[in-house]
Amino acid sequence: AKARFAKIVGGHGIGFGHHNNFLLAIDYGWLLTRLGQYSDAVPMLQRGLQLHPGAAYAWNALGVAVANSATGPRDLQAAMDHLLRAVEMQPRNAVLWSNAAAIASAAGVVEQAAMAARNAAAFEPDREVVAWNAKILLEGVPGQPRLELFLERLR
Repeated sequence: AKARFAKIVGGHGIGFGHHNNFLLAIDYGWLLTRLGQYSDAVPMLQRGLQLHPGAAYAWNALGVAVANSATGPRDLQAAMDHLLRAVEMQPRNAVLWSNAAAIASAAGVVEQAAMAARNAAAFEPDREVVAWNAKILLEGVPGQPRLELFLERLR
């Protein structure tokens, strides 16, 4: 999939025009995030979100990419800002709250991490990443909180 995306982005964008170019950038950025290629993912996601800022899954992917490549508190704050933008769009999305909890924990903001973990658990307590992060952040079980991606259909 990555090779095809790269070819399309490189100028062979058959079927892509101004009306849906955002989708190409967002989905390619999401894939790069999934593959752990964060430095390539961030500008692609930013480009797509400039064209279509209403994609919560893209804001989530951007937050995940920025958090995973963070070199300090500023980066973690930027990652949190991206996640909170997505939460505004989908306030009942447990993955978004769980990711916000993990990033707040990495930033050392314990109360915010616990609040976000409680919100995630309230919406989808049986989801694996939500349960994992809640055990770590709310129950004190040793471990590292995890971040998760998700997809949604854009129109």
